[in-house]
Amino acid sequence: MIDRLGYLISSHKGYEAPLERLLSSMRNVVDDDDITIVAGGHDIPGVMLYGPILPYVAVTHNSYDYTALIDVAETPARYARWDLVFLLHDTMELGADSDRLIRQADPALDCVAVWGGECNLCLYRVDYLLSKRQAILALKDCTKLDAVTAEGFLWRQLPPDRRGVYPGGIDIEYTQPIYGGVERQRVMYTGVGITKWKANWGQVWPPNVVTP
Repeated sequence: MIDRLGYLISSHKGYEAPLERLLSSMRNVVDDDDITIVAGGHDIPGVMLYGPILPYVAVTHNSYDYTALIDVAETPARYARWDLVFLLHDTMELGADSDRLIRQADPALDCVAVWGGECNLCLYRVDYLLSKRQAILALKDCTKLDAVTAEGFLWRQLPPDRRGVYPGGIDIEYTQPIYGGVERQRVMYTGVGITKWKANWGQVWPPNVVTP
């Protein structure tokens, strides 16, 4: 069972409604001390409190899924209290059993992926992320296409004995404009009890883009 585990949330200053929904799903599931939010798109960088308990790191870049991982690479001292981190997007929700299921992974592995690393939804050893610092920083201010092209690369490039997978699959249930605006597809990652509200479902990417 994993002890020193933190939850990283990649967000953006314009995504307050999804962030609030995610944080609401984490209450009574994850301790507040184990959560850090990293939000892109700010004019002035800094660290503040959100809600008013959770650390909120404001950064000026927008690097999609990688926003929080880039902060680990740039300011490792902020995450030194954790051995492993689990990456979340603000457009996700945790289930009541998510923390328990996530902590059942082998903590000795460098990366344990959900559904092949889709959406970079993975458990990462912090020391592994720091060993890949240059590759992660290369994605700073990436385009959405760049982010999709690189999706799951931190898991895929590991040898089989250094990576793992969570059991379970995905259930695609329905679509709705959950945050207002565009309809999003509800995708449930059954192995960890996490829901992702996908805005780009059914999107056809260029032929050179490989997604897990």
